[in-house]
This record gives sequence, C-alpha cells and structure tokens, in this order.
Amino acid sequence: MNETMKEMTVIETRLAAARKVLAETGKTPRQIGDESRQKIIKWLYLWGYTSATLVQEILGRTSAGYARKLAKQGWLVVTKTVSGIPVAIFTLTEQGLSEAERHAATLCPWYRTSTPNHQR
Repeated sequence: MNETMKEMTVIETRLAAARKVLAETGKTPRQIGDESRQKIIKWLYLWGYTSATLVQEILGRTSAGYARKLAKQGWLVVTKTVSGIPVAIFTLTEQGLSEAERHAATLCPWYRTSTPNHQR
C-alpha cells in the first residue's frame, strides 16, 4: 500500500468515527457549533479571559484554532501578551458580550470594567 492510500485510509477512518459520534448525539454540525460557541462565550463572561489552549480543553478538542475562528467571526477580541506565553488572550467583543448577557442567568455588571485594555 502506498503512502497516499494509507493517508486516505486514516482520513476515512477518522471521518467514519466522527460520523458515528455525530449520529449518537442526534445533533447537526451547526447545533454542535452553536453549543461550542455558547460554552466559550459563557466561560469568558464568567472568567473574563482565556487562552487558545484553554478553549481546546474546555471543548475537549485536539485541534487548535477555534478561539481565533471565533475572533474572526466577531465574537472574541485577540490581545497579544507581552511575554508571549500564552501568545494571546481572548476576551469578548460587544457582540460576544451581548450574546452572553442574552443567555446569562445572572448579569455580571463588572465585566465591562474588568476586561483588559485592548490594543487594536
């Protein structure tokens, strides 16, 4: 078996496993994505900031990039750290804050004043 065929077998195996998990949940990919976004927005609303690594841990993902994806979509603000460890922290944008408040059981009036100053 050549390398290309081995790679296809690995990809097909992963896709089959993903489809199985999806079928077991009974949810669409969009529903799962919405739940993931809400989970991160809620975390940020309660804790104020997060790192990309912590986002992965919260969602139980092994692939990176979800926090930056949410930032591109306008939900999060990326602020680079001076030390570089972590490379950046993520906070809520106005859009993200509005979404968090819409779903919050209790409003956190301190959120607006406790987030770090953002360099844009």
